Amino acid sequence: MNAGSLSESDLVAKSRSGDTQALRELLFANAGMINGVAARITRNPQLTQDIFQEVAMRVIRKIGDFKGHCKFSTWLYRITVNVTFTVLARETEHRKTTGLDDVPEQVLADDQAIEESIDRRRMFEKAVSIIEGMPEISREIFSMFYFADASLEDIAKQTGKSENAIKAILFKGRRLVTKQLKKSGMMEVL
Repeated sequence: MNAGSLSESDLVAKSRSGDTQALRELLFANAGMINGVAARITRNPQLTQDIFQEVAMRVIRKIGDFKGHCKFSTWLYRITVNVTFTVLARETEHRKTTGLDDVPEQVLADDQAIEESIDRRRMFEKAVSIIEGMPEISREIFSMFYFADASLEDIAKQTGKSENAIKAILFKGRRLVTKQLKKSGMMEVL
């Protein structure tokens, strides 16, 4: 039986015992999810590649810590979200201001469009920093819903929380982001 025909749980067991081919197969099988989550959160293809590599390294180091209390894909999803926010925070810190490289060429002729593009980027970065400060489960649910386009049902399955609890967390998260953006002057107070 080759690694390609093994179940996820068999691949996880083999990976935990040091089988690098099984671990490679697990990462390959989940590459779409990892890249999709990273791409939706960062909106930057180069960062998505960096995130995939960091997720792979973290999985290689931590596969022995996976206890099987949830599906491997759920565990991997959480690692991906955490790594993505870490990379995004590092990138945001490295580049405190938006440069002209971030502005599409077609808007360079219009000063107002440049300013609006920069303002949107700064507001997005501020929102991401607010989300990073949320408790882990809130950050994961918020990220799954808004960045990974997961349904309430999918989030409930992955987190073990009820759909009503998820709705409450999303409501509180939206309220927190809105309040902080208004407080920082990035959003109009009505």
